[in-house]
Order: sequence, then C-alpha cells, then structure tokens
Amino acid sequence: MATESINDPTICQDFGNNVDAYQCGQQFPNKTDFGPCARCILLGKAISDEEREKQKKYPYCRGCATVMQMLTTDFCGGCTIELATKSASPYPAPILPGNTGDALVLSIGSNSSQSRQLDLAKLSQNQSTQAYMFRESHASTVPITTGFLNTVRAEASDSSRIRVVVLPAVSKGHKVYEVSTLGVFDNTVRNEMLFQDLWTQVVNLFDDEWTKDSQNSLSVDDVIPRWWPGNLVPIKDAILGTIGEFHQYHNHQPNPKPYQQTPSAHFGKQQEGKYFVLYGLIKVTQFEQRTGCSAPSDIPGSSKYVTPGPPRLRTKRRRNGDINQSNRNVSTSMPSMRAPLISSFMSVPTHSSNIQLWLANIVQNRQDCKSLEVYVTWPDDDDALEDIIQAKLDDRPFSSGMNKEVFNLTMEGYPDLYVAKRLYNSSQSNSCSNAILQEENTQELQLEVERTYFVKFFLDWFFKIAREHGIDVKTSIPLDVTTVLLAKEVLSSTNPCISFPSPASGISDNNIGERNRITWLIEPRRANLVKKWSGTNVHVPHSHNKLGSILTTFAHFVYQMSNENMVLSDIQTASGKNVDGVLCELLFDVGLHSTNKQFGLSDFGQEGLQLFTQQHICNQRCEGLGLIRCNQQ
Repeated sequence: MATESINDPTICQDFGNNVDAYQCGQQFPNKTDFGPCARCILLGKAISDEEREKQKKYPYCRGCATVMQMLTTDFCGGCTIELATKSASPYPAPILPGNTGDALVLSIGSNSSQSRQLDLAKLSQNQSTQAYMFRESHASTVPITTGFLNTVRAEASDSSRIRVVVLPAVSKGHKVYEVSTLGVFDNTVRNEMLFQDLWTQVVNLFDDEWTKDSQNSLSVDDVIPRWWPGNLVPIKDAILGTIGEFHQYHNHQPNPKPYQQTPSAHFGKQQEGKYFVLYGLIKVTQFEQRTGCSAPSDIPGSSKYVTPGPPRLRTKRRRNGDINQSNRNVSTSMPSMRAPLISSFMSVPTHSSNIQLWLANIVQNRQDCKSLEVYVTWPDDDDALEDIIQAKLDDRPFSSGMNKEVFNLTMEGYPDLYVAKRLYNSSQSNSCSNAILQEENTQELQLEVERTYFVKFFLDWFFKIAREHGIDVKTSIPLDVTTVLLAKEVLSSTNPCISFPSPASGISDNNIGERNRITWLIEPRRANLVKKWSGTNVHVPHSHNKLGSILTTFAHFVYQMSNENMVLSDIQTASGKNVDGVLCELLFDVGLHSTNKQFGLSDFGQEGLQLFTQQHICNQRCEGLGLIRCNQQ
C-alpha cells in the first residue's frame, strides 16, 4: 500500500526523512506534484501554533488542495471544469432541465465515509437560465479532444486580462432601466482578481455620482450583479471566486449565448478577446430603508424617504445689529441659497516680478483631541539671510474676495504652483497702491493661519470620533485641510531688480520707507472650481449631498466639542494636493466665529454662534455621533 502511495502524486505524503512534516494523507484528484499538498505546505510554514490553527479553519479545494478564504464550495473553478471533463463521456449531453438521465455526481475523498459530493447539475444551472437553456436544448455538444482539454486547462491558469463592462441600472416592476448618470464601469482586469474586489471598484465608481445628490453612500450589498441584457442571475457562488473563474463558469455552459451579449455602444461591431457585460442593479428600496434617506431624485424608484427635521428658522436683525430683541421676526424658511454654490475663475495672462521671501516658523503645540496652541515666529535678520527664497510673483491678481487679493506664485526649490494672498483696501481701485497698513495685514494673515490649524485639529478629531462610532464619513476623494505658509517680501540693497516692493504688494514707492516688508499668506494652487457649502452667517443642511451633509455635521461637531465657543463659517472646498501630495477635497479660507471674537475680521462673535444654532438642522450623522441638538424652535 505504501508503494502505491509513493507512486501516486495525488496523495499528500512527505517522502523525506522529516517526521514532523505536515501530511494529511488525503487524495486530491488534480494534485500533480509528489509530496505534501498545498494546504499542508502552507501549514508547515506557519510561524506560530496560533497562526497554524487559524489556517486549518480556512476552506480548501478538494481537487487541488489550494487554500481559498473565499471558497464556499468543495472545488475551485478550475477543478470543477477539470473534473467535469474527465468524468464525462466522450460526447457529453448538455446538462439541461428535463434530462432523463441522472445528474452527474462526483465523489471525492480518501475513503467512502469521508467523501464529499458535488452535484454538477446544480452548480452549472440556476433557475433564471433554465427556461432559456431548455429552449436551446438543440445546442451542439463539444467533443473532449486533446485540443479542447488543453484549451480548458490553459484558461484555468491563464494570466491574461478580461474586459469587464458594468452598466448601472435599477429595476422597477418587470423592467430594467439603465442609469447613465452614474457612469459606466469599463475596465480590463487580470483573471486572478477576486470578483468581490472588482465589485467594490464598481460600487465606488457609481457612488462618486450617487453621493452628489444623496446624503449616504452605496454599499456593496446595495448593488447586485446581473447579466446584460436579460437581467439573468449569475450561477450560484460564481461571484465568490476570481474574475477568470466567473468567466469560465458561464462561458463553459452548454449554451453560453446569454452570457456573451455585447452592447454596440461600448464594443462596436465585434469584440476581440475575453469579456463579459453585467448590470450593476441598484436596490433603491433597500438603500432607502438602510440609510433612512432618499436616493438621488433622478433615479427611478426613489422616494421622499427623509424624515423631516425641526423647522428651518430665519432671523431678521434690527438695524442696531441686536438679534436678541424680543420682537425679532422668525420665519419657517431658510435664507435663499442654492448649495453647493459653485464659482470658477480663469487665469488672466500677466507679467511677473522677481522677489525674495522669508518664511515664518509656524509651530503648533497639539495634544491629541485635547488642546491646540499655534505660534508664529519670524527669523532675525542675521539668521534669515541664509533662508531667503527666490520667487516669481504675478503683478496682477487673478482672483479677489471681500478683503483679499490672490496672485500666482512660483518659488525656487518648490516644484508645485502656489498662490500668495494679502489684504487690500477695496475702496482703492489701483492694485499697485491699495495695501492696507502692514501691521493689520500681518495680524489678519496670522489669524488665518491659526484658523486653518484649528480646522485641521477639529477635522482629525472628527474623523477619529466618527470611526469609533461607525459613522460613514468616507468620500470619493479624501477630505483634508489646505497647507498654509506665511512669508515676508524682502528687499535687496545689492540687487536693483528687487530693491523696490513688487507691483503685487500694493505699496507705492513713496511708502517704501514706512512699509517695505509686505506679508504674504501662501497656499498650494488648487483647482479653479470652488464649492461653497455655507456663508458667513448662512448655514444650509445639504440633505441631498453626502459631502455637504458631512460638512454640516462637522460644523455641529466643532460647536459642541469647543464647548459652544466656536463654530465654522464660510465652509468651502476645492480639489488640490495635501501636505503628503495626495489629491484631496481641501477645506480652505474657512472662517470661525468665537465667543471672544479672536479670529479677526470675519469673526462675528456671539452673533455668529447664535445664527448657527438657529439655522442648523441636525442630520443622521449628528445623531449617530450623539451631538446635542441646537436650540431650535
């Protein structure tokens, strides 16, 4: 018996002198190498007993002993096809409903008492395709020739790629409606990729557009695969393996026609190579019941599922600015504001000037989720000579706000593009002589640096608490806060080209002695498209946009975690790179209202705090984080 085992590569057995080698002694029909099986080799490499016991619980293929954590049947896709072809007659009949013969059953195991059975008739069929395949029972059969078997084996181990197209759709009644607004997944992937990983990418693609008009994200369970165009259910458990196995399961059916259809809009007249086309069927009702919010309004089957919140309030201030008067006017509607507000600007060709800059030292004393202190210090004249940065600054601004102008800036040694900001006197039309007092400009820009660091502090805290509570705050592009630098323009006594203030500084030659060092706030250049989510004293709930809903909750979080001493205002974002060079949706130039008006010109103090509590409407994320409802009537 021992001799028979040694001559049989399908049996797991170690032929060396290592008595401690793992060997289960089981027989695996598709094992071709002498020695231990793949599972026992894996167990032998375990670095600890705990890891080995964990690996023993992993499912493995009874045909080749390969360990697969996603495997839910007895055999992997390659072994299923291999065993079916080996056990069939030279000219197998299609496995069809109504066959009078018995279903083909394979028994695999080391002995009869331990054998496991695989009903290939059940595996190869699913109810949604039975009627179609029965009508096509005249389909030709495939003889098992050497060439055919080699083709099947090659596909089982093929490392090439498969083109996958997934069309977003919803079903309403007995009809399927494609939803082109969510985009189409069309990608070529490797055979070895797990189907579940592919489906995660598909759902993420759909979710990018979905969350622009909905508070919550789609989950993988909300989108199910169906075959295009017949809305057929995939073969049972086929989605638990790899893309290659999924393709093989369906294309080696006796009649694979239902799984080989292609939309001409994406494939043209003829498709070459491997491919398959699916629906990504969105279960709208399940999404709304799971999240408690409605699907986007343009999705068929969406409903008004959002639970109404407290009434929206508006206050009308008296001329003296006192909103605490007893006769204030209270309305049940929000101030008119369509969100997100989107603005764009185009760069205007302009001349630039050479300048020299000193960078300030910005130090933060930060205790995680406890306190934050920000210090700005400037180098001494003697120390700064070695740290001077050569730069080019546009002479004309490309954008301006209520009190700041923005200029393009490039700095030597810094590969990215930057912008430089300064305060200006809006009553002075000449940008070359509209600078405000240097002390005021420096003070306001330092306060903006402090505000940016406080927003970053609260945002990191917000994400930490949200993760602990299991609240979904993930967006298609990560949310972060822009990087800020502070610099002073330095004149040179030796270089005549930079011995006068730059045209962008707004300082005329007559004032050179008094104000010869203009302060600049410097930020990385962002995308031109800016999304504004709240105003200085206008706070919108954003019930149909995920990012807007998250930022609404974030504003409430800042209010509560600061002990009602601070609240965000002028929340706006734009696409750009964060400090790590990652593309993010960046918060920038965000305002803060505080009880003691410590954050500069845009800080409305107690008035700003009260307007927030009157206008803010809590959403699901506010409730999920346990935030206390604001004082609403």
